[in-house]
Amino acid sequence: MAYIQQIGAENLSAALINGQEAPGFDIPSMTLENLVKCGKQVMEEQDNVASAAQPGLTRETAFFMGVCSGIFKGDPITSDEVATLVQTFPNQPVEFFASLRCRIYDDSLLEYIQDVGVTNLKDTLINAASPPKFEAPLTLENLVKYGQRLVDEQTDE
Repeated sequence: MAYIQQIGAENLSAALINGQEAPGFDIPSMTLENLVKCGKQVMEEQDNVASAAQPGLTRETAFFMGVCSGIFKGDPITSDEVATLVQTFPNQPVEFFASLRCRIYDDSLLEYIQDVGVTNLKDTLINAASPPKFEAPLTLENLVKYGQRLVDEQTDE
């Protein structure tokens, strides 16, 4: 997922890749070239989430729900809310739900950067007593709102 945001006279761009969408990044021998290739592939999938569905992974299987629940593991989202989210967006692949989570975290991080200011970001991170906490507003309501945006983007293509 990449964002380019105009801030003053400068452009800010950040490639934020969620670990669930890019499990190969856990391999220590990954080179920068491989990271760029993998990142490009992930961004292409983000641009066309409908085509990234895995064959055989149907919404009716417990495995599908397990994968979707795993996407939100550690987040303040219950299993019932994940089930509601899956029912709200019929015919969407697993990657769609991973994209929802990523978009909310991406927007939270972008908001943090804008609040701190690009020029102050380095000093803020280096001089901080503890790492900043990014508490993305992961609620069912926000997930549905972001999901609708993704659906709208799919239909705009």
